[in-house]
Amino acid sequence: MSLRLKVLLLSSVAAVLLAGCGNSTKTAAVQKAEVRLTLIPLGEIGYVDSKGKMVVPPRFKSAGNFAANGLAWVVVDGKWGYMDTRGEIVIPPRFLYAGNFAANGLAWALTSDKDGRTESGYIDAKGKMTVISPRFFNPGTFAANGLAAVRSEREERWGYINAKGKIVIQPRFRNAGSFAANGLAPVEVSGKWGYINAKGKEVIPPRFNAAQYFADNGLAAVRVDGKCGYINAKGEMVIPPRFERVGAFAANGLARVWVDERWGYIDARGEEVIPPRFQEAEDFDANGLARVREGGGKPFSYIDANGEIAMYISWLNCMHVLRNANGDILWPEKSVDQICEEKRAPARNQ
Repeated sequence: MSLRLKVLLLSSVAAVLLAGCGNSTKTAAVQKAEVRLTLIPLGEIGYVDSKGKMVVPPRFKSAGNFAANGLAWVVVDGKWGYMDTRGEIVIPPRFLYAGNFAANGLAWALTSDKDGRTESGYIDAKGKMTVISPRFFNPGTFAANGLAAVRSEREERWGYINAKGKIVIQPRFRNAGSFAANGLAPVEVSGKWGYINAKGKEVIPPRFNAAQYFADNGLAAVRVDGKCGYINAKGEMVIPPRFERVGAFAANGLARVWVDERWGYIDARGEEVIPPRFQEAEDFDANGLARVREGGGKPFSYIDANGEIAMYISWLNCMHVLRNANGDILWPEKSVDQICEEKRAPARNQ
């Protein structure tokens, strides 16, 4: 991955999450997801509903979560485009990199001109970059209030634009994240993180070593003296900083936390709901499922809010399969032996 793309990956909310208390880069977490599909890596990316039914069959090696408009980014031959919930390409892959669509129907995309100069602008659901032309070095996803954090190449600071591309909060922040539903966004000033409102006015003074966006339950993760806790919109510490790493609270009211070298999940009171037993864990998605792995050679599984396994991935014969908690195969519907035999047939005929 080029340095250019590494820089882009640290834009907006992703920058806050990577620099903060969690290791999540799930920028879509600040949006209301209307397409409730769980992304499943089965060699290629597929999408299932809450019952494990395959809605979008595996087709692409790299793809993202679906936005509210029913589009998800995909990578084909190193270029980024978008597919719909049928798995069909609707915006041809032609971008160097691209982000999730926001509620206002815009997504940022990285392009290059004839001289090889790369800049990001914003496209609509048809892939047209007519509203906001390429001129940003670091773009962010638009929040529900219609503002997005951006940084131009000639600027060393972040500011915010509206859906017309007009600067509405002047670039003065070393780093900046997306606005949450409560109207606050995390920003870095002089090495410390605080929060501003949509007018750019300081609401919570910069005093944290790192900060995440506010979740729908009104709590945001912050780092203080090497430990992570959660604050409310007044900046008051609701869950004292005692965790090494944490994630954001999901719609089901749970957040992942790192305790004794394992991931578990807590509620908004900071009380343990799912004991720490996972070597790897992600935030809960819109379906109420979280991807986890306990280690010791165990496969990736998807748990519900009770910590019970809803489905898991295993290897059978020549391919990855998706199973329910009882071990029954949910996908593929076709016989695995038959699929593998069909894969081997061309090789035997050569």
